[in-house]
Amino acid sequence: MLLFGLATLAQDGKDKKQDKKDHSPAAKSSDKQHGNEQNEQDEHGRKHMKFTQEGEFASISTSLDPDTSINLNVSRGASSTSPTATFINFIFFQFSSDHSVETVTQIFGEIPNSAFTGTNTKSLVLNLDTSTLDPATSSSTTCTIDVITFIITCGPGTLGTVHLAFHENGIAATRILNLVEEDIAGPVTTLIHSKSDNGTADVQGSVFGVPVSSSAASVGVNFSSSVEITRH
Repeated sequence: MLLFGLATLAQDGKDKKQDKKDHSPAAKSSDKQHGNEQNEQDEHGRKHMKFTQEGEFASISTSLDPDTSINLNVSRGASSTSPTATFINFIFFQFSSDHSVETVTQIFGEIPNSAFTGTNTKSLVLNLDTSTLDPATSSSTTCTIDVITFIITCGPGTLGTVHLAFHENGIAATRILNLVEEDIAGPVTTLIHSKSDNGTADVQGSVFGVPVSSSAASVGVNFSSSVEITRH
């Protein structure tokens, strides 16, 4: 630790001696803007996004089999880059057959509006090819976690298709008047402010080739809601 500290101090002194930048207000403003741009995005895409949710949404959070689970929400609304946009927040967990390795795929951000169709909550369809994601407006990461050594290795998100057809079943309905929720999943923190009408739904389809069939889905309509996601 002492050697590391001394090395850091020496490097700091070297950097200060070599610092011959333009420190005028204009230069500082340019550096700050450039720094913000670098902080907002990396090799996996956007690191932070805030999205206004207004209109139809569909969601599912369930286990698909003993080794696989999914947590997905797709909604209509607007973002800083588009007045009409579609947003997804998606986590897919899968264990290896011997349970020694867990693979986690996390996707959040904008998707093509054409990938989420349906005019009302009676029938909504998500048909997303993850290769169409734009890293300027989304984030896609897949991490493998060795549950024995706790070594985590992350890379680009899994490429494949997410096809889910949601059909409202009328079993139950819920009205959310004002929900504030913070969720943390690994390096991703999600802050939700929600006001919405919700109904139960059936969902059929597949995620990266894994069949999905469940009555644990939800559909509904958001009203001036928001979701803010940060990948640390």
